[in-house]
Amino acid sequence: MARVFEFLEYVAQSPDGVTFSQIVNDLAVPKSSLHSLLAVATNAGWIYQTEEAGRFRIGLRAWQVGLSYSALDSLAQIALPFMTAVRDQVHETVQLAVLDGIDNIYVAKVEAEHELRLVSTVGARLPAYATGIGKALLASLDEVELRRRMKGVKMGRFTPQTIRTMPALEAAVAEVRSNGYAEDDGEYTAGIHCVAVQVRGFEGRVVAAMSCSASTARLATATSSRTG
Repeated sequence: MARVFEFLEYVAQSPDGVTFSQIVNDLAVPKSSLHSLLAVATNAGWIYQTEEAGRFRIGLRAWQVGLSYSALDSLAQIALPFMTAVRDQVHETVQLAVLDGIDNIYVAKVEAEHELRLVSTVGARLPAYATGIGKALLASLDEVELRRRMKGVKMGRFTPQTIRTMPALEAAVAEVRSNGYAEDDGEYTAGIHCVAVQVRGFEGRVVAAMSCSASTARLATATSSRTG
């Protein structure tokens, strides 16, 4: 059963679709087992195969199930007016994300109006240790829970600034708790600076985090114009 969910998540994270060979290589699935899995998933509507390229993509059934998870949609709708107000004030991209395990998942986004924009999508999943919005979310966990979730996790490198060790992550999370906000200075995408804050529900519990992202070059230009 776990392999089925792994397969569906893999296909869902590939917007251009995946080939039979890619699935075999990336998931190490025996070809005979994969033929059966693809047939069952296709018949049930979880995936479909494109005619022009023969690639497998996530199907309508996944969209239908996703619609039932209305809590995130409601959260996004409530947050959008505030996100838009922030975007209009600072003229940069604003995003909203929730924590799922050790990843942050983006549930809403308000684009900046200038040409140079942050390349990201609603529904994208990124490792929380490598993003400002993710660190804001991780700061809502206590030390024991943070260590439990990160146990055995290999912290990959996305840029030279990416956090790679547990002590460094714990220090960064402690700084978030102290400052009341998180930062990401090119840790996931080089040249992008992010500032993020936690979003709390009516009971005071952290339910999401909101971030504002801009290119470091544009920030430097703005700072220079104010001080010049």
